[in-house]
Amino acid sequence: MKVSLEWIADYVKLPTALTAEEIAHALTMATVEVERLTRLGAPLAQVVVGRVESVMAHPHAERLSVVRCRVGREEALAVVSEAANLRPDLLVALALPGATVARLGGEGQVAVREVEVAGVASHGTICAAAQRGREQ
Repeated sequence: MKVSLEWIADYVKLPTALTAEEIAHALTMATVEVERLTRLGAPLAQVVVGRVESVMAHPHAERLSVVRCRVGREEALAVVSEAANLRPDLLVALALPGATVARLGGEGQVAVREVEVAGVASHGTICAAAQRGREQ
């Protein structure tokens, strides 16, 4: 059976100073065996909301665009994308370097890192719904 810590906290006052691992150990020692901890939000830790500022044709690749995305008050980041539906003011899921997202069109996951795509630096990736664990 899978049980969330938030659900447990609805019924039991959990000490705020304890980590999830410490709570799992205490539960195992006192009542039930906790087989594994799953951190559901971990894969999305480096995925943020970005606002598209501009979309320009990639200078060296016909099917790609160079998208400038602003994250909070930070300077806009340049991201190379092949998505055809991007436009200014659109809010997008932007995976920053260090994030792990599902591989499009295949099995497994891929670690996002800063790369150069056909001579243009890309500082992350704009995620499709399938890469965030959601069907389109």
